Amino acid sequence: MSNLHVSIRLLRQAGATKELKSALERIRAAGPISAISRDARQVILRRSAPRRLRVPELAVLRAAAELMASTEADSALEAVLASLAAGGPPNVAGASQHRIARLGAAWETASALASTCGRGSEVAALLLQVARDEHQHAQLLDSNVAKAIRALPWDKMGSSVKAEWRDWLAGGQTQDFRDTAEAVAIALSLPLTQTEELAGTESIATRLNIGLRNPTARFTDKEVGEVVRQASASLDKMREEAARGLFSFGTRSVGDVAALLIIEYPHARDLWGSLSSFLTSDAIPRTERTPAFDRLARERPALPTATREAFGSAADRLMDSPDTGILYDDHITPYPAALRFLSAYGLVEEARIMESLARLSGHADLRARREASDTLSYLRGHAAEPWILPFALQMSHESDISIKSNASHFLAHVATRNGPYAAVASARLIELLEKEDGLLVPLFALRELVGKPEIPEDVVQAITSLRHAHPSRRVRSIASDVLAGLST
Repeated sequence: MSNLHVSIRLLRQAGATKELKSALERIRAAGPISAISRDARQVILRRSAPRRLRVPELAVLRAAAELMASTEADSALEAVLASLAAGGPPNVAGASQHRIARLGAAWETASALASTCGRGSEVAALLLQVARDEHQHAQLLDSNVAKAIRALPWDKMGSSVKAEWRDWLAGGQTQDFRDTAEAVAIALSLPLTQTEELAGTESIATRLNIGLRNPTARFTDKEVGEVVRQASASLDKMREEAARGLFSFGTRSVGDVAALLIIEYPHARDLWGSLSSFLTSDAIPRTERTPAFDRLARERPALPTATREAFGSAADRLMDSPDTGILYDDHITPYPAALRFLSAYGLVEEARIMESLARLSGHADLRARREASDTLSYLRGHAAEPWILPFALQMSHESDISIKSNASHFLAHVATRNGPYAAVASARLIELLEKEDGLLVPLFALRELVGKPEIPEDVVQAITSLRHAHPSRRVRSIASDVLAGLST
């Protein structure tokens, strides 16, 4: 731990922000998280003056926020607010970063700290003032305010500041703050009163996202017809252009938007024709198809007979064709997202699933092994099969934390099934919960256990220990949710 603590400190002192953030992310995931807490205390003690609180120091405070006691988070938040009052964090020596980007780091850190010390309303009021008063560099400002908005604990904030944000959203001054308006609307389950015409993937996706949280913002039947027409045209256009070697880029995946429309709106079923042609086209890069494949595999909306036949006839080609091109190059086969989708819908035989999972989990490329572990969660329907648990057990011993975390998620599922392998899964799950010193393994396992009325007693004891002793506020909270859901 001491060596990692020193590494964090040296990266922070050197102003190596990018490398520091990467290190903090890895340590938060895999541990030991005490190294982050230790350096955060040094920041509060020695670097809290406004002229010394730079973006690297803020990164450490933000990473440690959920590990802090309320009093520690309160002291750290005071330092961040003082920095903002003094004009924001200074530049790192020898480097220059846009002032709004530096302010954004402070706003996001303030939101994270406020979640721990219960001062979310205060930070929300500060961000509202920014949205009202600042209009220079609007796009950069908007994205940074929106990030901080998303990090706030809205469910624990006062009604007064929420009402002020509602008034701002309804006041017609949101044209320069589209991301912020969307974030506030989602947080408060409000419709966007000032919306642009439903023209293009971006505007359709915005309404879709808000409608997931707020029924009054959902598309009307008339609007569904229009957005289906637009989405279908976009899918066909991208497929035709890709066949000619032309590619366009956007922040939203049109395939994923189309998949979500089908899942959420029965009248959007007409999209299946265009979407299936899009997803089975080898000319479309995997980066554009994977989000849709994975969403469909998770939610499993009913496939029309013709669509099922189209995917079934293309199954071998989908699985075995690598993604090669000038802009994209993914040689991993079988194509993991296609494997997950085809498995979820029973479009490939179990022997092929087993063989494909073995190829991915034994691949020399770490990305392939990560894809294999991610595929486990889509194979719940096969959890009772004797061949699948050994894959999960082996993956739970991998050194890569994302693989180990996905394995813990699947083991938690098997442990609650009362089948012949529950005891084996429970034993390894308990081992992971007791010994792992990062956040990812307990979070993945606990999220699978939330809402389960019956959990093996020895697993319950391990979860009880997490609730009382884990350094992370988030882990303790989810552990409490799991225990609260148990049948008495």
